[in-house]
Amino acid sequence: MSRTNLSWEFTTHPCRGHPDGTDRILRPMMPATISKGNDKIDVPFLVDSGADFPSIPRDLAEALSINIDDLPKDKISGVGGISDIAWVDLDIEFGQRGRQFSYRWPFQVILNNFHNKLPLVGREPLFLHFDVSFRMKYAGIRGKFVLSEVIRTRDPGRYC
Repeated sequence: MSRTNLSWEFTTHPCRGHPDGTDRILRPMMPATISKGNDKIDVPFLVDSGADFPSIPRDLAEALSINIDDLPKDKISGVGGISDIAWVDLDIEFGQRGRQFSYRWPFQVILNNFHNKLPLVGREPLFLHFDVSFRMKYAGIRGKFVLSEVIRTRDPGRYC
């Protein structure tokens, strides 16, 4: 069985006060489709190795016709401080070159109005299904990130 590799070039985003003076930063953005029921949205997700779980901003959840009041609530802490969240299971689909991956993952809906409203995918569960590598200034381009499908040959519970 061969592993599927997916790769995307980093995308440029504005960043005030960048040390190199360019006012831009490169981000690993993965195009995906998320859905809840019949509502679907195409959205780029930041691949964030520092994030525990996938998350979306509140307005994106509302665009999927999700009633926030019906969801279980929690608090999380991170770089931006403490945030109120709600949990929702969403279907996510991504891929390229004729190979698509579909999953149902638990997402955090960020309820606070933070400056950064980028949807993101974190280590769980993306890194359980894929090895992720970030390659800066790769082959004459800005850089890229690669997702390599993990093919397990034994029970992952036995790794610990």
